[in-house]
Amino acid sequence: AHLAHRAASYGAALGSFVCSAAAASEAVAQAEGSPLAVSLIVPSVDGVADALAAGTQLDNLSVVGVEVPLEDHDPAGVASQVRADGPTIFVEVSASRVTDGIADRLKRMGLFLKLRTGGMRASAFPSEPDLSAAIAVCVASELPFKCTAGLHHAVRHRDPLTGLKHHGFLNVLAAVAAGRTGGAPAVRQAIGEQDGSVIAAQIRTLTVDQLSAARAIFRSFGTCSIADPLADLAALGLAADPGDPA
Repeated sequence: AHLAHRAASYGAALGSFVCSAAAASEAVAQAEGSPLAVSLIVPSVDGVADALAAGTQLDNLSVVGVEVPLEDHDPAGVASQVRADGPTIFVEVSASRVTDGIADRLKRMGLFLKLRTGGMRASAFPSEPDLSAAIAVCVASELPFKCTAGLHHAVRHRDPLTGLKHHGFLNVLAAVAAGRTGGAPAVRQAIGEQDGSVIAAQIRTLTVDQLSAARAIFRSFGTCSIADPLADLAALGLAADPGDPA
């Protein structure tokens, strides 16, 4: 399905395929000979080097990223396992634990940040203050980050089935852009906004250079749905209607 999406008219919106390191060989088999760029999810810092080595042994597989939880490890332990010209390493840190000190250490070691923004239970969703604070730190330090889980839709909302409040990926983009000039208060305001027309208007005011600068910090978000994000952008007038990318 990922390869079909990549070949579609909206394919440029997609990044790499994200899968566990253990499932990489199965992903290659499913690709049936087509080149596949992947970001490997590695369960622990100690497994990064082995996962990268295994990835190089698979034909048609290009490992462009690695995602690993930092937990109580030193970022230097992650950086030491990767060549300077190797894949991008996203180190997962809870939003509530992101500080200026952590951001500075990650940046000095050439590591990027991964923020978990949702999941199957309420505790997986960071609060507005925690997510806003983490993003403000990234903006101030110019530390690139990605988000994972919970961002199927563009704008912050409450899921009618679960009752959980989801963050919006467009809120995150607007927060980064606003934070570059307005600091932490502007980030907090953008993260909490639930009116799609307001967020869309903020995005429309940005120049190409401003958008590029924001995307240099907010690199991507992981999602198992392609249809929902694209449909939301189309409904807000920010992208062409993708049709039915099921």
